[in-house]
Amino acid sequence: MSMPENRSNAKEMAFVFMLTAPAVIHTVAFSSVAMNGLEIGRMDAAFLVLLVGYLCACIIVCRGTPRTVGRFLLLTYASLCTAGLAETAMSFVFPPPPESVPIPPGVRKSVAADTMPGISGPIVYSVNEIGLRGPQTTLANTSLRILCVGGSTTECLYVTDEKSWPWMLQDKLAASLSENVFVGNAGKSGQFTRHHTYQIRNYPLTSEFDWVVVLCGINDTGGFLWNAYAERSLAVPQQALTQSFEGVPYYRRLSAVRFIKRWYETQSSEQVVVQDPGGLWYSEKRKVRQAKLARNTITEIPEGCEDALDRYRVDLFDMIAACRERGVKLVLMTQPTLYKHNLSPELDRLLWAYSFDGAYTPGILSELMDKYNQTMREVCEDEDVDLIDLAAILPQDTTVFYDDCHFNISGCEKIASVVLDFFESRLKQRAR
Repeated sequence: MSMPENRSNAKEMAFVFMLTAPAVIHTVAFSSVAMNGLEIGRMDAAFLVLLVGYLCACIIVCRGTPRTVGRFLLLTYASLCTAGLAETAMSFVFPPPPESVPIPPGVRKSVAADTMPGISGPIVYSVNEIGLRGPQTTLANTSLRILCVGGSTTECLYVTDEKSWPWMLQDKLAASLSENVFVGNAGKSGQFTRHHTYQIRNYPLTSEFDWVVVLCGINDTGGFLWNAYAERSLAVPQQALTQSFEGVPYYRRLSAVRFIKRWYETQSSEQVVVQDPGGLWYSEKRKVRQAKLARNTITEIPEGCEDALDRYRVDLFDMIAACRERGVKLVLMTQPTLYKHNLSPELDRLLWAYSFDGAYTPGILSELMDKYNQTMREVCEDEDVDLIDLAAILPQDTTVFYDDCHFNISGCEKIASVVLDFFESRLKQRAR
């Protein structure tokens, strides 16, 4: 074989290698989904379509001239380099969260709108390095550690750090006991009992806490009214904790992909409440409720309530089991709300809850919430679990609430005092 022929064959082999290398590397990345037992989702399907498209383009290009192949290679590698540089830049703007924590660490500052009675001024929302809303802490240096778990009524999204009830509880307990106390807040808007159980069972630091306090029920009730229990249950592992990257293909970790996914999740369902930092969205949501009431005022509890309560009971039992597995003491708290029969017009205007085809009266919502709270009371009695019956203690007015169920600063103060009394009593009993 002559030298020109050798050079030609070597050049062709180099072209083939450069063409197939991206395809081989990305095929290995895609295969890791199946190898690690991960579910193939839309992202994986889109990636597979791109991979097949690239291979088809390679076949077509290879039938052309060497010059065409060279241009295609240049375009391919220039695109990969551009994408790599863009990802590097975006990772500084949208860095990956730490793995398996309830909330990504960071600080957010905003100013409260005039839509929430009892809340005004600057709002600071701080999440520490262990993924909990609260001050930076070293757990080993604290003598009492309490983990608060729940949805938005635990999170206190629009209450500035030191005025949220878990943070106030921490300060009150530290002053009362003259000890170093940490109360971490793992609350996340929209999450229900199955999320809470998943957090308790899978958050790596759960077992380092002495107590877990769970305030739940409102989102379980909402899941029933929206008929969304099964759908929301599927997303629990992805939503309850930030994701582990072990065995996950690289394209799922990309900053651009995570940003698009987060945006899609907030746009994909009417069940997802997109909350602006200052709370301006309340005005719009209240208008929606009024329009829904005008179209269809619902005055009966929907069918399937007993089945939903049975599910709630089973989920509470599972939560209790998770706490026992992790070796932490559990305190459950009933969910208080503004809902009641004959609610005054002034308070009624603060409500925004609605459903697919209308909106429920405050009286019906009150009856339904009572059923969920009563289920919790019965489970606590059956399982000998501590219960703080907030729903039976707190007044139903704007000294506690700024809407259907969320607490203003005064409400957080009241809750912190109630929970403080509980812990002071329990700790004194154990000290005897």
